[in-house]
Order: sequence, then structure tokens, then C-alpha cells
Amino acid sequence: MALPSKTTPHWCISGGRGYNGASTAKTPQTPPMERYILHILDETAWQTAQASGADYRVESLDTQGFIHFSTAAQMPATAQKHYAGRADLRLLEVEVAKLHARLVYEPPVHPDGRPSSSPNPDLFPHLYGALNLDAVRAVVDFPINPDGTFSLPPALLDGLD
Repeated sequence: MALPSKTTPHWCISGGRGYNGASTAKTPQTPPMERYILHILDETAWQTAQASGADYRVESLDTQGFIHFSTAAQMPATAQKHYAGRADLRLLEVEVAKLHARLVYEPPVHPDGRPSSSPNPDLFPHLYGALNLDAVRAVVDFPINPDGTFSLPPALLDGLD
């Protein structure tokens, strides 16, 4: 499991402490509080989660210790970087206030566990536990644009504040 180092900037919005136990009240790069965060997945993964009736888990929870999320502003670039060319995607809009597990904003972590090499990376929401399905506010199709890029679907843009 990849844990942030004691020098890695991060910000915990639930629990009041970062994963290393340090107070996060005045951590550098503190992002604005997001009311909703987004998670990208394919239709099969969503159907499996619904059919199980249990909390949603993904491989990264076992291999990295958290589930990757993005803010609305981050999602198009996240999709382009990790899901280029995919036409079978959905977005989960998740209400932060309803999460049971700890949500921490941290620099991106590569699937192999390497930290970001960017000197000032964006902080991404990471959920340190399974996603309780009652926190999912909406599930919308996330189609690829004709030019191969991604844009937030209008159905999500109308509901985000």
C-alpha cells in the first residue's frame, strides 16, 4: 500500500488528520472543499457493484490502499490520461458528506506506487476505504468526444455547484 511520506503535502477532509498522523489544518496546497467528487469506471464494474449490494471496491484499494477520485475540474484530463479511446465509461458523482471512509487530498500516485514527479502536482481525492453506495448521488454515461477527448457530461454539469 502506498502511503504518503511525512513530507508529502496532503489534506484530509474527514478525520482531521492526514494518513501519517500529522495535523492537516494548514497543509500547503490545500484545495477548496468539494461537495462532490467523481470516479470513473466502466459499465461492467458498476453493474457488478450494484449486483453485489456491498460497498464498491477496486483493485487500487488492495494495491495502493485507496480508491482514486477526481474533482470535476480534474476529470477530463484524468480520463484522457488513463482511459483514452474508451467508449464504455461511466462517472459516479459522489457526495463527500456521505462517505464513511476517510477522504484525503494528495498528489497523484502512479499505479506502480511511484509518487508524482511534478514539483507542484494537483491534489487528488483518495478514499481510504470502500465506497459506500449510498454516497453515490448520480451515475452518468461518460462518452468520448468525436475528437477523442473527454468533457464532463451536461447531466453532471447541471447538478454540480
